[in-house]
Amino acid sequence: NYYWIKSGEKGSDAIGAQDGIYFRSGVQDSLIKNNFIKNWNHASIGLTGSSENNKITGNEISYNTLTSPDIAYGGRLAYSGYVTKNNIHHNLITQISVRNQFGGYNNQFHHNIIDGVLNSHIKDPNIGQCIALEAYNGDIYGNTFSNNTLKNCDGAAIKLISTGQDVSVIVENNTFSNNLIENNGLDDDPRRTLPKKQEAEIYFSQYGNDIKQQKFTNNYLSRDNIFYRGDNISITTFNTKESNSNNTNASKIGKGAGNRSQVGSNLIYK
Repeated sequence: NYYWIKSGEKGSDAIGAQDGIYFRSGVQDSLIKNNFIKNWNHASIGLTGSSENNKITGNEISYNTLTSPDIAYGGRLAYSGYVTKNNIHHNLITQISVRNQFGGYNNQFHHNIIDGVLNSHIKDPNIGQCIALEAYNGDIYGNTFSNNTLKNCDGAAIKLISTGQDVSVIVENNTFSNNLIENNGLDDDPRRTLPKKQEAEIYFSQYGNDIKQQKFTNNYLSRDNIFYRGDNISITTFNTKESNSNNTNASKIGKGAGNRSQVGSNLIYK
């Protein structure tokens, strides 16, 4: 609480010094609050639970600033595996160079600002998403992402990534609601000269059947473009997509998706 946590690494090719704060297996009921965490490789804050008996649960991460402007890869918030019932809110994540990658189950991620996730020239050139869900380390289900501001990321604001494997792991029944999604995935972004492809603001993997039954309600998107299983579609078209047990895609964004004032009234960062 109230710490300045800095790696000391600096330079265009520096990759930092591993995670700034790392919870591994069995950490419960801890508080990370009011810290400034700068220039860490991979993650400013990382959580990895190895088993049900050693899950990471009941922790709060709030009112922190996470940034890595001086290194080529790092700075994000990331959690995966047996990570559950954690409350992550009112954090500012800005000027980082790898997507915030989330896993686990029944976690709450709300009232956070993600502003500026850049691609990295020393990693995959398309890792600049605000939020990514990929079940490479256990199932991802029952998580809620609400009242967040997601903006100015090189990649999509929200990307659901299939592992391309059999349904041994799933991304299922996660909820995205009342989020402000603005100015993401543009291929003419003047901030960086790295080659990158344009991505829709919300992006669903075009292969695999491990992504299903997501819920998108009352989000505001500044661009009317969603990549949906191989096709670029409008918000209106996406709102007609219904989710059921046989549908590996997502369901509705919901009423008022294009109404900035309705959604914006819920997006007060304090």
